[in-house]
Amino acid sequence: MPRLGRVKGIAVLVVLLALVAASASEAKRQPVTVRVLTRNLYLGANLDSILQAKSFHEAFLAVEADWAQVQANDFPTRARAIAREIAQSRPAGKPSRRDSTLSVRPR
Repeated sequence: MPRLGRVKGIAVLVVLLALVAASASEAKRQPVTVRVLTRNLYLGANLDSILQAKSFHEAFLAVEADWAQVQANDFPTRARAIAREIAQSRPAGKPSRRDSTLSVRPR
């Protein structure tokens, strides 16, 4: 039985040495540079007037005005320009449909 304990001790020591060696080689790696592109895709209108309306009529008028502002902002044209900028800068990741996730492709 004492021999089994010694074998286990040696096995643990070998594993620990392997882990230390692996972490030492990780520390010698050069830092990785990642190209990132961020954009705030503004709706095109400030919604405060809707939220601060005192009546249904005021809210309706604010919605009408803000919707006109969104349409005047011409997001489809902005979206094409943003897409060109992304294609030209070639960032390492692209946002998914949910803003909390980022998918990354290798270079």
